[in-house]
Amino acid sequence: MNKKNNIVQFNKSTLKEIRKIVIKDLIINTKFGYYEHEKKKNQRLKFNIEIGVFVLPINDKSIKNIINYDKIINIIETILSKHINFLETLSEKICNEILKDQRVKNIKLQIDKLDIIKKTKSVGVKTFKERIE
Repeated sequence: MNKKNNIVQFNKSTLKEIRKIVIKDLIINTKFGYYEHEKKKNQRLKFNIEIGVFVLPINDKSIKNIINYDKIINIIETILSKHINFLETLSEKICNEILKDQRVKNIKLQIDKLDIIKKTKSVGVKTFKERIE
């Protein structure tokens, strides 16, 4: 580390860069839940996701080192194609699948059920998982 013009400059090799990939307010209309009344009609689930990614060199003409948003959404939709009872189970499955990509350092996921309890705007679960190495 050296100082130049009162600005602290770091040696690049000492930095461990993390980029955040963000998907906000993804709404999926699906059958979901434990109770019989939840299984009979679709309900809206809202997803907010932050994925911390180890920064790799970017080539603006290639998607190779980029986390594809569509792939993340497809992971969620594929998991939801099988019936799941609890948000906690859904959250665990999504996080584990996304963490299979070795570029992912951590994931913060919030899932809300928007239509299930009339007195609330939503109920949900938040999960944070981080790769420890």
